[in-house]
Parts: sequence; C-alpha cells; structure tokens
Amino acid sequence: MPDELVTVFETDDQVEVVLYRALLEGAEMRVLEQQLRDPGMLHTAADMAHPRFRLQVFARDVERARELIAEYRLLTHVNERSITDVEKESRAESQLALTRLRWIIVILIIVFVVALLTLTRLGGWLRPWFGL
Repeated sequence: MPDELVTVFETDDQVEVVLYRALLEGAEMRVLEQQLRDPGMLHTAADMAHPRFRLQVFARDVERARELIAEYRLLTHVNERSITDVEKESRAESQLALTRLRWIIVILIIVFVVALLTLTRLGGWLRPWFGL
C-alpha cells in the first residue's frame, strides 16, 4: 500500500533525528517524526531499551530514504576517520613543538646561570661553591 508509513530510522539522539529528517525532506519526501518517550518522565530499564525517536516515510519512498541515510552515514563515518587522523597528526606535531620549546627553555636557563656565574659579583662569590 503506497499510503502505509514505514519506519526508516530510530535513535535516541535528537540531533540525528533532526539531521535525517532534513535530509529526507530535502529529497522531497514527507517524513513523520515520532517521539516515543517523554524526556521529562521517569522510565524503566525496559523503556530505555527502546529508541526515543522514530522517522517514518511512505512505503513508496522507503528504498530511497534508506539509501540516503546509508550514504550519509557512510560519508560521515569516512569523514570522522579522516578528522581523527588529522587530529592525531596535529596532536603529535603539538607534542613535538612543546618538547622543542621545553629544551629551548632548559638551554636558556643553563646559559643564564653560566653568564651569572662568570660575569657578576654574585658569580664570583658562588664560584667556589661550584668548584670553578
């Protein structure tokens, strides 16, 4: 029956529901969004096992709707992996830069102490303590 509603997506994430509803409506499909649980009420563990949101389309649009959702999920998964790789590389570069900065600070401190010991009165007074 073409007027029959068929569930194409269920989730607990409200952002996903809004996103996929917009995706399907952008493809000129009529979409019914159902909220299955009231967020303000207490629920049993059995209630929590069921999804909170459901998207339904007419039977004539089911195949196209599922294809769009699957394509989008595949694209976002690939993008998430590439973003994760970029974040790892960025983190590694940041760690390397931080390590270099720490070494520069250590070298500057050593140069400062050596200059203090050799060029000042305090340095002359401290030389015997350091065996110089």
